[in-house]
Amino acid sequence: MTFQFPIATFRPVSNARQQIVALFPDFGNAAQYQIIQTLQKMQESGWFDQLTGLKLIVPVADIADIPTDFSQRLPSSKLHLLLGEQQCLNAEHHTRLRHLRSEGVTWIVAPDDVHAEWDGAQSLCYSIQDALPANARLRISSMHRGTHLATDIPDAVSLEQMKACGFQWFEGSYPYVPAPVQHQADQSARTRLLKLLGLVARDADTRELEELFRQDPNLSFLLFKLVSSAAFAQMTKVSSLTQAIALIGRRQLQRWLQLLLYASQANQAGCLHPLMPRAAFRASLMESLVLRSGAGRDAGDSAFMTGMFSLLDVLFGTGLEKVLSPLHLEDDVMEALLHRKGLLGECLQIAVYADRRWNPEITQLLQRRDLDSTAYYEAVQSAFQWVNQVCKEL
Repeated sequence: MTFQFPIATFRPVSNARQQIVALFPDFGNAAQYQIIQTLQKMQESGWFDQLTGLKLIVPVADIADIPTDFSQRLPSSKLHLLLGEQQCLNAEHHTRLRHLRSEGVTWIVAPDDVHAEWDGAQSLCYSIQDALPANARLRISSMHRGTHLATDIPDAVSLEQMKACGFQWFEGSYPYVPAPVQHQADQSARTRLLKLLGLVARDADTRELEELFRQDPNLSFLLFKLVSSAAFAQMTKVSSLTQAIALIGRRQLQRWLQLLLYASQANQAGCLHPLMPRAAFRASLMESLVLRSGAGRDAGDSAFMTGMFSLLDVLFGTGLEKVLSPLHLEDDVMEALLHRKGLLGECLQIAVYADRRWNPEITQLLQRRDLDSTAYYEAVQSAFQWVNQVCKEL
């Protein structure tokens, strides 16, 4: 299969609460005109209209390649251009930048010379792969109206340092490298959740489920909160655990419990656990990919569960096989999680690549699954939209 348009990966950009606020598309070595063509195709398909509440941060290699009718081709309100500061200082580009700004185009400036500052910059983006420049904190503190982005944040400790520097948006691999904890998380809560998942999987009696919920007020509260969220389209007011379980149904209950594994581990007031949006994205994307491959609803449920469980080793700081052993999962799920084998394993690997820096293997995996660029982009849009809705309501 030859893709009509380049395949991009999408790195999530989060706010201080760890809600996803923007996406960083990475098109690999695609030319600027190919990127714009792909974004136009996405616009024509309604991709941006359906992806409410999120912006795309589009890197621009050369300002001269930005078409003057950019705002007619693409929805300016849904995009930020990422511009190198050296290019912005080039007088040859000033006319085009003024025109783009008059058309409502916004941008974030990436400083690439500590001694050169463009006075047209309002929002800054610093990669912290190397040390943060000495003047970064001063520049950020002087730009009160801007939204400043730190990228390539390697771990949770660095994340806290970037917050202290005044950044509001954050991108990087920090969810996968959590901060060392002084006290181990509540093992009993984790045990109850895993036991609940096991009970649901074997279709246990409702009274057994209720008994475990009653042992954990926080777990019950989180369940009611999820049940009441618009993300799951439950309009009926719920007044008891029995009613909630009956109204939800076992299939949705299983999904909520999978989400709660991450929600219940958040250790900062008002903040999501950084792994939760990532696991939820994997789950939703995998389900969509499996269904688009022609598999049935049961396979879709297995795909969702596989994606959701794929980060439990990071969440709990222990081997995945050990975490999953009480659940007695189907062989195809375990093969996917532990060895990336089978349909589920390949779809999991696609999901792993889909929110990281671009890797050419993602195109090979999509080809193997006979999924074209249209199917992939639709699945990505659907997954991020669902994640965004769920995480805003937690």
